[in-house]
Amino acid sequence: MAIIRNTRLSDIIRRNTDTTIIQDNVFSLINDGTAGDDLLNGGLGDDTLNGLAGNDTINGFAGNDRIDGGAGNDEMNGGTGDDTYVVDSTGDMITEDPDAGTDTVESSINYILGDNLENLTLTGSNNLFGVGNTLNNQLLGNTANNALIGLAGDDTIDGGAGDDTMLGGAGDDTYVVDSTGDLITELANEGIDTVETSLSYTLGDNLENLTLTGANSIFGIGNDLNNQLLGSAANNTLIGLAGDDTIDGGAGNDFMFGGAGDDTYRVDSLGDLISEA
Repeated sequence: MAIIRNTRLSDIIRRNTDTTIIQDNVFSLINDGTAGDDLLNGGLGDDTLNGLAGNDTINGFAGNDRIDGGAGNDEMNGGTGDDTYVVDSTGDMITEDPDAGTDTVESSINYILGDNLENLTLTGSNNLFGVGNTLNNQLLGNTANNALIGLAGDDTIDGGAGDDTMLGGAGDDTYVVDSTGDLITELANEGIDTVETSLSYTLGDNLENLTLTGANSIFGIGNDLNNQLLGSAANNTLIGLAGDDTIDGGAGNDFMFGGAGDDTYRVDSLGDLISEA
């Protein structure tokens, strides 16, 4: 067992032992475990703790820590700070206290966020699903086809590359669409939801707002709700359909058509064109 006591380090130390306990005034640490079952404790700063093989117990304590249990069924507790956990086993267990920071799980397997965990990033190239919790989650997919479910909270869901299925649940959710195969499901009366996309896009049922991004000339179409349609820096076509819509083409020479309803247009270019039946 290696014990480090009363040490004042302003940079980084590295240890590699069976069991490591870090105490007192260690500020930042890179600590690698062994092939066995290790206990790794971080210091007061931003630590990187790698359990490697074995069923490890890893405690980050204070600081913005990165904790990777490696192979095995690992117990990880980041403590206070904005911590990042790497999960690669269904037996990995994360414990986070309330109000202990904004924490992220990076997972190469299907994963459901536990209590007090805010963000989930899927990694690797397999088709995976990720599920949030009642907090305001950020759910990010990998390069494959993912299913991302936000549950309650004001969630931001980005499937990444691939044809992704996204369901925000209750709350004011934001969806990032970058593939024509992306599918969004929203139920009625579950918040004011926004789609951000670099593609031409038509809002589906129960989606209120659309923001076009990128530099391409694309179109955006609303639905029968009261939509907010925002254009990008390029020349856009924005069509509100029914509902009391607010349409802003942004920079560029934009064509705007509100359709039925009491619509509001924002004009900021001499080339903007409004059409009303």
